[in-house]
Amino acid sequence: MRLLSELQDDFGLTYIFVAHDLAVVRQVSDRVAVMRKGEVVEMGDSDSVYESPRSEYTRQLLTAAPVLDPDEARQLRAERVAGRAA
Repeated sequence: MRLLSELQDDFGLTYIFVAHDLAVVRQVSDRVAVMRKGEVVEMGDSDSVYESPRSEYTRQLLTAAPVLDPDEARQLRAERVAGRAA
């Protein structure tokens, strides 16, 4: 990932990066498109999509992503459970 970033800076490259790992996507992307069943459900700059997702599907993906902080992981699990009950 570091090499891709350095090449991008050195040569002004643009990448289309397709991945399922949301942490990696956030690390390397300025803009993000979230797709579901071949359709774009949300697109925008990565900070906006990650911090204020508009699509319910994007919110579900973000809360399902593993996190290292145990307190944050507990909070996200609770949000998923509350979402299923609603």
